Amino acid sequence: MSHVCPHCLAESRNPNDLKNLYCGRCHRFADGDTAEEREAKLNADLDWMLRRYPAEHVLAVLRKFGQEITDPDEIARIERMFAGRKNRLH
Repeated sequence: MSHVCPHCLAESRNPNDLKNLYCGRCHRFADGDTAEEREAKLNADLDWMLRRYPAEHVLAVLRKFGQEITDPDEIARIERMFAGRKNRLH
C-alpha cells in the first residue's frame, strides 16, 4: 500500500506516512497542516481536555487512540496543570 500526497502528489510507501496521512516531501498532513501546526492543535486540544476532565480519563482516551504520553516533561506539565486538584496523576 502507498499514500499519495494530495498537495504535492508524491507517493510514499512508508507505513507511518500512510497511517498518519503525512508527506515526508512537503512535510504536510492530508488536511494541509504542517507537523508544527498539528502539534500546536494537539497541545491546545490536550489543554482543553485537561481543564474539563480528570487526568486519568484524558490519558486513557489518548492511549486508546495510540497517543501514549511517555515524555517526562509532558507528564510534569500535565501534573502542574492539576496542582492542587484531587485528580492528579500518580
